Amino acid sequence: MTPRDMANAIIAETAAAHRATPAEVMGRNLSRRVVAARYACIRAIDAAFDWTPSHLGRLFGRDHSTVLYALGKLKKKPTV
Repeated sequence: MTPRDMANAIIAETAAAHRATPAEVMGRNLSRRVVAARYACIRAIDAAFDWTPSHLGRLFGRDHSTVLYALGKLKKKPTV
């Protein structure tokens, strides 16, 4: 099983746990349920593989900054 196949299996399992389909997770749907599932998938794949945010972004059809946000690695700058 290739890493991409394993990632797809993680996406399918995580999406099902959030009552979403893999197509919804990989698509452009912005409902709270689907975004929560997408972010959970990103976090699960990040934990399973040593992939860069850019690689994860390509997998999900997203920008690397979206992946960083999903992983909680972007901090808001304090406002003055």
